Amino acid sequence: MGDGGLLKIVKGLRELRFLNISYFYDRMQCRAIRNLGDEDLPHLKYLRVFDTEISEKVLRKLLLKRKNLIINPKPGYILTFTIVNGNPRFDDRFTANMDLLENDLLEQPGYCCME
Repeated sequence: MGDGGLLKIVKGLRELRFLNISYFYDRMQCRAIRNLGDEDLPHLKYLRVFDTEISEKVLRKLLLKRKNLIINPKPGYILTFTIVNGNPRFDDRFTANMDLLENDLLEQPGYCCME
């Protein structure tokens, strides 16, 4: 399945809160994620994108649009940013305490099915 198929799936799942597209397709650039509109996946809380070709720039743009979204681009890391003088400053990816994050997510219905 290419990007077009993923786009149809993503747009059809409005209630989805957790999305793991890691290792989904070796060379997928994920137009579905890059072109995610405000009405697409409005309840998305967590996005895992291990080993994809989604660029850091795309992930940063998505994080700016959806400030409460947890983006997990590789094991042990989440993307973060702060606003400095009205401009976003993306922090270096930091090693998060993924156990604490996972415990919080496990309290959410549906997260157990991520692995």
